[in-house]
Parts: sequence; C-alpha cells; structure tokens
Amino acid sequence: MNNVNQQDLILYRNCRRRVERRLLITLLFLIAYSVGVAYALNTAFLKVDANGFDVLLSGILLSQVGIYMVIFILLTTGSKIYRYIYWVAFALSVAMLYVPISTAITDMGHLLSYLVLLVCMIVKLQVLWSTGDYLKNNPSSKVFFDHIVEVDENGNFEDPRFAKDLAKQQKKTISQLNMGEDDTVQVVDMEQPQVELPHQEIDDEVSEALVETLTYQKLAVRIGIVVYSSLGLFPILIQIFHSLFASNDYQYIFANHDMFVSCLISAILWTIPVLFMYYEHPRSKQLVKACILGELIRIACYLPTFIGYIRAEDTTYPVRTFIFYIAFDVVRYLLLGMTIRPIFKMDPPEPKNDDDEYDNDDEYEGAE
Repeated sequence: MNNVNQQDLILYRNCRRRVERRLLITLLFLIAYSVGVAYALNTAFLKVDANGFDVLLSGILLSQVGIYMVIFILLTTGSKIYRYIYWVAFALSVAMLYVPISTAITDMGHLLSYLVLLVCMIVKLQVLWSTGDYLKNNPSSKVFFDHIVEVDENGNFEDPRFAKDLAKQQKKTISQLNMGEDDTVQVVDMEQPQVELPHQEIDDEVSEALVETLTYQKLAVRIGIVVYSSLGLFPILIQIFHSLFASNDYQYIFANHDMFVSCLISAILWTIPVLFMYYEHPRSKQLVKACILGELIRIACYLPTFIGYIRAEDTTYPVRTFIFYIAFDVVRYLLLGMTIRPIFKMDPPEPKNDDDEYDNDDEYEGAE
C-alpha cells in the first residue's frame, strides 16, 4: 500500500474514534438529562398533578433516548445520509417545546414546573445543536463522513491532531520493526501529508470498504426506530386526542398509562434482538420469533385488565374508547410486523469472530 492510502487508513480510524466518542458523550448526556428531569419533576416542589402528564413526560424522555441511540448507531457507519436524519430528529426535539408551553397555558397552577422543564429542554437543544455542528464542520467528521482531509496552502493539516496521529503511528511502526514483530510494515513519511490540493479525498477503494453496511444491521436499525419511536409517539397521540379515551365523567383515561406500559414492554423486549441482529448473531431469527411469542403473551396477560375496564361499574367508558385503543394498538403492531417481516426471507447470518471488522483493515495494511 502506498503512503497516501496508509495515511488515509490511519486518519480514518482515529477520526472514527473521535466521532464515536463524541456521540457516546452526547448519548450519556441525554440519559443523564432524562433521569434528572424525571427526578426533578417528581419532587414535592415541582410535581405536576395534571392527569396523564407524568406518563406523557416519561414517554417523551424514553423515546428521545431510544431514537437518538438508534441514530447514533447509524452515524457510526459513516454514511452521510444519517446526518440529515439527525437534523430531522433535532427538528422533532424543537417541536417538543410545544408540550410544556401548551400545558402551561391550561394549567397555570404549575407554571414554575413547566418553566423549569422548558429551560432544561432549551439546554438540551443547545447540546444537540453543538453535536450536529460537530458532525458537519469538525475536521474529524469531514474525514469520517465526507472522506476529505483539509490542508492549508503549505500542505500542512488544518487540524494539528492529524499530524500527531501519524507521528504516533510512525513510532509504533518503528517499534514493531525494531522488535522484529512485522518485517512487512512500511514506515510512512510523516513530515507532511501526501497531498496536492487544499482538499484531499480519501481513496474510493479504501472508503467503500470502511463504510460498508450489512443487511441485518439495517434491519436492526429499522426495528429500533419503530419500537423506540412508538414509545413516545402513541402515548403522545393518546394525550393529544384524550377526549376520545376519557371516561363518561371525563375524570379518568386508562389508555394513557396502559399504552405507555405496552410500548415500554415492547421496547425492552425488542432491545435484545436489535443488538443481536446489529452484530449479526447467528441466532437472530430465533430471538425475533421469541419476541413475537413474548408479545402474544403480553397481550394475553393484558386481556383480563382490558375486559375489566369494559365491565367496570364505578368508572364507565364509552364504546369508542375501546375501539380507538384497539385501533392504535393494531397500527402499532402492523408497523412492527411490516418491519420484521423481511427477516424471515433472509438467510441466517454466518458466525464470525469479533475481530472480523479489524481483519479487513489488516488486509489493507498488508496489501501492495
């Protein structure tokens, strides 16, 4: 392999690690934010007693973490299209500002709680905006997503960390040669990048191999998007159309809590097969079948409770409540069913070692 391609691989790996580290930090922030907001709004001072608000808030927080986790997994593939998906999710996060604002208008007694939530959401949006800007404009992100290395007029790297990355690799390579570990390793010239233009595009053959995606991974991401977005979407829809699910005296809405619990169980249940499919485990199909069985068991366990709502004498619900609830649940399962259907037409993934990803890189290092 020539010096240019060798530099490309070294820079790509280090930039990929930096991007993944930034995404991990952002995800940890979102988890801490969700836990902190949920805890703060359950204290005696800020607790909101409005019917269904706690369920709505929990659904928004959990679905937010789930959706961004899936998007971050997509971003680690290095495909540029997922940066646009990130901004779509960001736009939805901005739209969520409507929740505390609209609720505060109808419940002025808890105005302070809604203001605290609004401030927290604005801080979260600022962090997400910063991460989005990083994914677009940071030199490491340009290498990882756009396969472009920026250099100045003198041919030096715009980001001084790149030169340090190459120098560090050179020391490691020389050390290996001195120890006799690998006599085939080439020492790369680290004095300046091998470039001719202000923007150097990474070799197509190298970049295509590094950003290759797999079918099972795509399917895992789709399932993750469906189950985690459902966790927030359907409870929010029930809250928006709460009049369709209210009891005859408008005092109770069972659908808020029950739909949230159903979506939460589904999200927990499908997390394991999503991870197994993403890493192409040979037993992915069996896990999907087990989860389908788990969903059927959940429905069977919930039926007595649902029938109890129909037969209840102290709190009565109109027939439309049960019809709409069943319709929402059917739509949720139809979306899930359409997403998992392709797996039954696919061949089981072949067993592979955990180091397969790095074996491909080693092939490039040993090439030439």
